[in-house]
Amino acid sequence: MWGSGVEPHKGLTGTNRQRPGLDQALAAVRQGDILVVPKLDRLARSVPDARAIADSLLERGVKLALGNTIYDPSRSYG
Repeated sequence: MWGSGVEPHKGLTGTNRQRPGLDQALAAVRQGDILVVPKLDRLARSVPDARAIADSLLERGVKLALGNTIYDPSRSYG
């Protein structure tokens, strides 16, 4: 992913949703891509926010990997 011109996310504190690195990554992924996030807290600051991002990616045909696991809401552990 980083080879496509997206800078690594430097992170911000607290509940600030304005995260330019994440916004760049979300804008850069295309259908068939896999967005790899090392931990869930790097993706979102709340469960509803994480779910909204994951659903948006799935609608666009982008898979989400949290660590070594591909997010799949159709599975019981999804």
